[in-house]
Amino acid sequence: MRTEALLLVRDEAHNLADCIHSLNSCVDRVTVFDCGSLDHTADVARELGARWVPQAWHENFATLRNQALESLDADWVLVIDADERLDVAARQAVRSAVASAGEHDTMFYLEVRTYTDDIESLGYVGLARGESQRRGAAGFVPRLEPRLLRLRRGLHYRGRVCERLHFANGEPVPLRAATLGILHHLRELEPIAAKKRHNDMRLRLALKAVLEEEEPEACGRLGVLLNQERRWSAALPYLHAAEERGGGNAALSLQMGVAQLALGLVEGAIASLRRAWSEIPDHPELATHLARALIRSARPQALDEAGELLERALEQDPELEQAVVQRAVLHRHRGEFDEARAYLHAILERNTMHALALKELGTVELLQDHLGEAEQHLRQAARMRPEDPEVWNNLGCALERRGLWREALSAFDRAVQLAPASERYLRNRCLAHAACGRLKGMCRDADQALLASDAPVALLDGLRESCLDAGWLPALRRLENWAVQARWLREEERIVPGHAVPKEQSA
Repeated sequence: MRTEALLLVRDEAHNLADCIHSLNSCVDRVTVFDCGSLDHTADVARELGARWVPQAWHENFATLRNQALESLDADWVLVIDADERLDVAARQAVRSAVASAGEHDTMFYLEVRTYTDDIESLGYVGLARGESQRRGAAGFVPRLEPRLLRLRRGLHYRGRVCERLHFANGEPVPLRAATLGILHHLRELEPIAAKKRHNDMRLRLALKAVLEEEEPEACGRLGVLLNQERRWSAALPYLHAAEERGGGNAALSLQMGVAQLALGLVEGAIASLRRAWSEIPDHPELATHLARALIRSARPQALDEAGELLERALEQDPELEQAVVQRAVLHRHRGEFDEARAYLHAILERNTMHALALKELGTVELLQDHLGEAEQHLRQAARMRPEDPEVWNNLGCALERRGLWREALSAFDRAVQLAPASERYLRNRCLAHAACGRLKGMCRDADQALLASDAPVALLDGLRESCLDAGWLPALRRLENWAVQARWLREEERIVPGHAVPKEQSA
């Protein structure tokens, strides 16, 4: 039985040698199908004894893989990419699987581990400190994939991008738990520019597939890719379209719930995640996301249910970091700060730069009025998660409680830039403008916050009382003058009489 490794590549000279070396003694031949490389990929392949085959780029990964499979003359093929490395223990497992395969065995699975520092990736598993340093990443996302295939059994790929293996009858190949070993995927560790080019190409091909194909899977694939890019508002319509066209399943509902929760659509997220949960109740990560949505709803009954879900998730996977963080969030919502700290310190002992744990620890310290520690941890979290508006808002709160209003204003400004429709962030920036004497900015933020609020009267009363309590009388007069003119307030409801306001320090 001959086994051949198949690589589909383009401009992978920097990756190719390590990949081929990881196949040592595992396969009889390595074939590199090159889809238009402009670097030294061909030279590297030939120097290492691989067969190099030029291939036209069709902007369709499934078509290219199927053409490559048809051109091989081996009995088995190991499908691998240049940015992947076969684990040492898996090499012998692959050889043994081929040698002992029965007539009806058509494929074997590998666990593909994509290493990443993105601790919020779906399926993320954290690494111990020593292993993290060795791998160059905080953790990985595992997935099971059929990678060792028997040729000429009708197996083929479908999908312009994010291609998936199918049986001869057109049914997709299922995912299974039993694997031969580990395949280390290093794409996320490449330079940012290289990752962006790769991700942009995948998004472009996925959009092209949506425009050309009628299958709901095309919309679903594009939605998932947009979710991976944190482009939640763009992803959600495609995920909905996939479901409406008959492509609904637990995985799609999970993706919808994650996007809805990121956009603040808490009730919609709960409904989507419940649908997924009804199909796969023994999924600890799904339980964690549903618990997270329930905690966000802040209803007492929902908090109790979230606690049960997190307990179940941690029984199934005691080291699921997102579940541990959410357990801390739940204790924080209940005012159980010592318990929250215990969970967070357990994570930080393993990974001192865990951004979510640092953010939550800073929030707990803020609520306990440990302002120096809160500022320190929230600044660390902001450096690692500059795209998270809640980090900047909480940092602003810590700074303003220390009287550092100009620094607080800068933090609140970042929060509003990231979430311009948030009533809470606008309110906080409004008061920071008032404290700094920037009265025009104060009125502008008050207007936007009131428009975004479900209870504008209570919000305006709170802003006025805050200015009064702080002794910012010029700001209070200006706020009330503006509110009367904008018809948010009646003349007789003023706290201070209306008259000329001193010239503000700045706009």
